Amino acid sequence: MSGVWSAVVMEHYPSGGGEYLLALVLADSADEMGYVTIETTLEFLRFSRLTEAGFHRALAKMKAKGWLILIDASECWYQLRNPGGPRRKKQKK
Repeated sequence: MSGVWSAVVMEHYPSGGGEYLLALVLADSADEMGYVTIETTLEFLRFSRLTEAGFHRALAKMKAKGWLILIDASECWYQLRNPGGPRRKKQKK
């Protein structure tokens, strides 16, 4: 559970409704680096109160906005991102 990501979503997520609820559920399940595994759709459906179709639409919108990056499809592993947030500077070699 990541309070950091829950706070980021609450303060900066650009949409509302079911998409916002899903973002909060994913943030609550994420680790401190924003990584989250979607083990079963049903668990997230129950917490976000979305239909299955609404869940998939909300995931697609989050990906399109840059808030959710697919890391490994076989493991259903994602990373939350704040596209408008600060970025780490690249270190010189």
